[in-house]
Amino acid sequence: MLDTLVLTSLLGIFIMVLEMLKARHYIIPITVVALIGILLNHNFGTNASDSFGNMLATKDPLSKSFISILIAIGIVIVTMSYQHYKQGQRLSDFMILKVFILAGAIAMVYFQNLIVFFIGLEILSIGLYTLSTSDKKNILSNEAGMKYFITGSFATAVFLLGLTLIYAHTGTFDLVTMHERMQVISADMSLLVQVGLFLMIVALLFKTSAVPFHLWSPDVYQGSPIMTTALLATLSKIAAIGALFRLSYYGLHFFIDAYPSVLIIASCLSMLVGSIAALKQTNFKRIMAFSGITNAGFMLIPVLYSHHENAISAIMMYAISYALGSLAVFAVAIGLVTKGEDENIKMFNGLAKKYPISALSVTIGLLSIMGIPPLIGFFAKYNVIVLAMNNLVLAVVAVISSAISVYVYFRIIWAMYLKESHENQSLRWNKSSIAIICAVALVLLSVFSGVIFFK
Repeated sequence: MLDTLVLTSLLGIFIMVLEMLKARHYIIPITVVALIGILLNHNFGTNASDSFGNMLATKDPLSKSFISILIAIGIVIVTMSYQHYKQGQRLSDFMILKVFILAGAIAMVYFQNLIVFFIGLEILSIGLYTLSTSDKKNILSNEAGMKYFITGSFATAVFLLGLTLIYAHTGTFDLVTMHERMQVISADMSLLVQVGLFLMIVALLFKTSAVPFHLWSPDVYQGSPIMTTALLATLSKIAAIGALFRLSYYGLHFFIDAYPSVLIIASCLSMLVGSIAALKQTNFKRIMAFSGITNAGFMLIPVLYSHHENAISAIMMYAISYALGSLAVFAVAIGLVTKGEDENIKMFNGLAKKYPISALSVTIGLLSIMGIPPLIGFFAKYNVIVLAMNNLVLAVVAVISSAISVYVYFRIIWAMYLKESHENQSLRWNKSSIAIICAVALVLLSVFSGVIFFK
């Protein structure tokens, strides 16, 4: 069977062919069906035996799980993109970029060789730079794309410098070989290796928008078209967290074990700054930006304790619950927003009266992100906080942040159920159905979480 990364890349090329054949009407359905096929092949097909010269981790179950999550997110994102076609925009351009962004995200969690990781990081980043500034007539979109490009380029340079220093000491880009050689030198880690590992962690913290490398996030989320914001909040963030977790699990843990305060400080600051800063926000996309910062802080906890026996199940459960909850909310928000609006949370006003099932779906998504029982988000946060008990300060901050975030998300629920709706409020059926599917998935995962994540 062909490799998942190869199939995803070929799909992007095939979309180009469909555009040349003027078959634009078929682009979204073909892309969705193809991604579903790739997902099924990835999970149930014959395992790829060719690792492309040990460049890909074809037999790593951790990579396999992250890839499944990313492809599932990609399917939802592509399905939500139907709105672009209806507005007369060049659908093929958006689809090509999104499929290649997905390919880059897959490479970021599928790598055996750090060169593959870097290529995947750049493919994902360049696609996101382009989509962030795709609303050419909107000055905020232009600013978002330029800000993201400049800060992202610095983060890339920092990562490359760190990688170069590691290579200078280990003589390899292969993760397994690097891990073996790190074990030999870990007892007396040189300054060169320490600086290299620190720089790599800093660059990845930027990609996850963790504090203090988060300042780009609210402005880029707000200025980007809302479809791109959904992509940034879910696919990009999960890919960055997955890559950081794999690096911690296989190589960076030598540095993390020696200097745990780096991730502890980043995690605590992210949870506190994200939740507190969200309190005064009224723009929906800025609220989701700070929500992403807060949840990045939570997901850094399993990264910090990656070799704990429950770390893998904790990060998987949290990533899935966060992604599904965010997608449920974004699906409805994308359906509600109209051109020229400021995307204030007022657009949710009275939604429960006109579209009660959609409002319920958003509520389920938000409650899961909050960590309210009995939804899967509660079990995800519980498992993460159990890991955080290894450091009392970290655990206390996690609980405080969760409590603050409840007020932030309840503002949207309050608007849906207790405020009057706008006269011109309308919601497209396809966006509503996507939100319902995500909400149903959250409920089912809540019921069967013990079987799925702790079998």
